[in-house]
Amino acid sequence: MYLWQAIREPDWPQFQAVMQHEIEDHQNNGHWEIVLCSAIPKHTPLLPTVGSMKRKRCITTREVYKWKAHLTIDGSKQCYGLHYDKTYSPVVTWATTRFFLIQSVLHSRYSHQLDFLLAYTHAPMEHELNMEVPKGVIVTGGNRDRNKYALCLIKNLYGQKQAGRIWYQYLAKGLKELGFLQSCIDKCVFYRGTCVLLVYVDDTIILGPVKTDLDDD
Repeated sequence: MYLWQAIREPDWPQFQAVMQHEIEDHQNNGHWEIVLCSAIPKHTPLLPTVGSMKRKRCITTREVYKWKAHLTIDGSKQCYGLHYDKTYSPVVTWATTRFFLIQSVLHSRYSHQLDFLLAYTHAPMEHELNMEVPKGVIVTGGNRDRNKYALCLIKNLYGQKQAGRIWYQYLAKGLKELGFLQSCIDKCVFYRGTCVLLVYVDDTIILGPVKTDLDDD
């Protein structure tokens, strides 16, 4: 459910607590900077925030055991040429994935799946983006008037049209700096020595002949 829906729910205090924790994580990791709205150029519109809330329930009893919150930017309000230029981001093809997995089975190679946590937020911004302070939560400073402030993004944030593209470029650059080579046939295949990485957004499959090699890489 969305934030405005969660505010009306009887368990809003639990949602508010996890959303506040989400906000604090972004702040502690330097994902944005709080600025005065008056300091933002008039031709630069503020993009809305989207708060996504979810209850996790026990399968058998259906009791809620965890409340989750995810803060994103409303990419549907982005303007081409102002907020973004290109959005395309490659992903490893299924043909390539099947080929390497089959080879892994036939030649008794090891494989392991990796997942980058909050992957997009590791990459820096490509264009300047400012978004509204989310409703229903206290961002910082006690009783600040939320309407007078905005969030200037420093790191890439989920919800942007170009978020996947920025993350892919950031990851590819990092892998190359670690000595990985990029395939000319499939741009989402990286290899170093006997190890191969298949990249699908923020999910990665790493394959190699020896398990210790995968752990080292």
